[in-house]
Amino acid sequence: MVSHFDSTYPESRLLLHASAVGLGPWFSAAPAERGRAASHNRSLGVRAGVPDLVLYKSHQGTSARFRGVKVLFIEIKTGSATLTAEQRTVRDLVQREGHAFQVVRSLDEFRVLIREYMMSAPAAPIRIDLTGTGV
Repeated sequence: MVSHFDSTYPESRLLLHASAVGLGPWFSAAPAERGRAASHNRSLGVRAGVPDLVLYKSHQGTSARFRGVKVLFIEIKTGSATLTAEQRTVRDLVQREGHAFQVVRSLDEFRVLIREYMMSAPAAPIRIDLTGTGV
């Protein structure tokens, strides 16, 4: 998904993978090693429930669903998987702060979401007053 975003929007490098910082071989490690890795990750600020992807770009398009949104949080789920209790808590906090939280289940859903979020209305020309007259 990140590679699709990067190739579609090469000027915007603001889509970041947020949840697996420093996990390394965590999933295949012995239980004691997983415990040490989890403790280390918590000390780095890794938190349960944080969405998989974060897009740090203000929505400037015409979509009413994203009007005024500064940050888009994206959770990737497969099949019929649902949000955990921690993820629901983070979703509620994010939305209370005025940001968007979306769940996607496929690359196609991701593409549709990003296309809608990134669509920008034509920007008005920027006028710079170099004379100090306000004209």
